Amino acid sequence: MRIALRLDQQAALDAIPAMLFVEIQSKDKALSVIRRVASAAGKLTAEQGRRLAVVEGLFAD
Repeated sequence: MRIALRLDQQAALDAIPAMLFVEIQSKDKALSVIRRVASAAGKLTAEQGRRLAVVEGLFAD
């Protein structure tokens, strides 16, 4: 599956909203966890920040 994600990254990103939790509270909690994990090793690089922003956009209502 990892190879498939590398081959079609946009399709993988496009599929995420359909898999997200319906409840706002759950979505907020999930996004909070994603942010904590993304920044666990320290300050994000510009590229990492850009990628995180893409994922955050998937959580927008």
